[in-house]
Amino acid sequence: MAKQWLIAGKRFDSTAGLKTYVENLLTRYSHGAYLSLWDAQFILGLLKHHPDAEDKLSGITAGVIVHCRDGGKGFSLHKESGELVSFSWQKCISPPTPWVKFTRVCRKLVQPDIQQAKQKAFSETPYLTCEFTGQLLTPQTCHMDHQPPNTFSWIVRQFAREWGINPNEIVYCHGDGFTTFRDAQLAQDWIAYHRLYAKLRPVSATANLSIIPKLNREAAQ
Repeated sequence: MAKQWLIAGKRFDSTAGLKTYVENLLTRYSHGAYLSLWDAQFILGLLKHHPDAEDKLSGITAGVIVHCRDGGKGFSLHKESGELVSFSWQKCISPPTPWVKFTRVCRKLVQPDIQQAKQKAFSETPYLTCEFTGQLLTPQTCHMDHQPPNTFSWIVRQFAREWGINPNEIVYCHGDGFTTFRDAQLAQDWIAYHRLYAKLRPVSATANLSIIPKLNREAAQ
């Protein structure tokens, strides 16, 4: 039986119906527009199903804004403090597993280090070559891959194992524009651990998103 939803007094007989409703709602607003009172109440009701709902909804919300991001539209909460808090409405409907959420936060925390590694790779040359595809790389087209055997997934699993981490017990909060660990020391420990084991290499988008994952899956079999 399909899951039924009740959001701000509006009933949906399926998840697909709810998704369609939200997608249609987004089409009615342009970038930077504030939602009407009813639509804002509906989205705030939907947000209660977000895995970080308590943190996202903290403080007083002055309005809900539509924004363009990553080639699509999304929502941000405009707090009375002036802060804009973005969130994924898809996560409200299909929240990630505790392990996936833990991994995503780990990746976000080390993005500054990954960007620094990219800058260093291009510090003495404007172009590099992908070892997998032969494509010419620029800072704009280059992806940074975690070289095996220390893949990103391996580093996260090792860190969780050595620190005795249970993803179901991790507490999160909103900080620096994204969700992070409430335990600041845990975040610092993870960043230091990643720095110790990560060996980053410049590759093309095709290699990073297609070729390398396939090779890693074959190696794991």
